[in-house]
Amino acid sequence: MGELKNRDWFRDTGLMFSVAFLYRAALCLYFLFIRGLPEQWTNEVSAIAHSLVLHYSFAGVYRGYAGPTAWIAPVYPFIVAAVFQCFGIDSQKSAAVLLLLNAIFSALAAVLIYKLGREFLTEKVGLVAAWAWIVSPLVAVMTFLFWDTCLSAQSGAGSALRCES
Repeated sequence: MGELKNRDWFRDTGLMFSVAFLYRAALCLYFLFIRGLPEQWTNEVSAIAHSLVLHYSFAGVYRGYAGPTAWIAPVYPFIVAAVFQCFGIDSQKSAAVLLLLNAIFSALAAVLIYKLGREFLTEKVGLVAAWAWIVSPLVAVMTFLFWDTCLSAQSGAGSALRCES
């Protein structure tokens, strides 16, 4: 029975979220403040958010292009635009906030992956999948992208879990 208690910490969703978030946040802040702002900061999502803040339109997928766009679903560009409105367009503060938001979305996805595995398969599958998500360097790198990948992973896992309920 004591052996089971020692393994219970693997099942703690609060710990899963905390480890995933701290791992991603530490990497993001290291690369942002030590290594410098990533070149992909001026990607399509940033350009759309820039247009939302300055022109109040969902347009301008490329800098200098003002036409309407359907490049990406509107949720993440609106989040980026709200961050730009509060912390400045393409600023270091905005980058830090967006990277931390991505880290939160990715960490929430880890908890949802655990719950999905537990609900659809077995608890062991859920634990392995969640901890693989948490410690995977490839998944952690997704947090650096100013794109909706972390939000999509979290939303997709949450939607699949809701469909089961």
